[in-house]
Amino acid sequence: MVNTPFSKKCDILAMLWVFYKDTDNEGWQEFFKWADIGLPMAYMSSQGHITIKKDGKNFLEDTWNAFCEMISIDPKADYETLADCFEVSPNDPIEVDNE
Repeated sequence: MVNTPFSKKCDILAMLWVFYKDTDNEGWQEFFKWADIGLPMAYMSSQGHITIKKDGKNFLEDTWNAFCEMISIDPKADYETLADCFEVSPNDPIEVDNE
C-alpha cells in the first residue's frame, strides 16, 4: 500500500483548516480546537512559509491520524486531495454555513 506523501498530508490538512475551521459542528469544533497548532502548521508548510523538522513532523502525523480517524478513513492509504479523503469516508460531509 502506498502512503500519502507527507507534503500531501500537509496540503490536505491545510485545506481542511482553511475551508472548514468555522464549522458549527460540535465534533469538528473539538477537533479544530485540539489541532490548533497542527492545522496552522500544516498550512504554513503547505504555503512554503516554514520547514517542518522531525518533532513537527511527528506532531503533524498525529494530526493526520486524528483527522483520518474523524472521517473513518485509512491513514496509510494514498490520497491526493481533501476531496479524495471525503469521497472514501463513510461519514457525512462537514457542513459550513456560507452566509
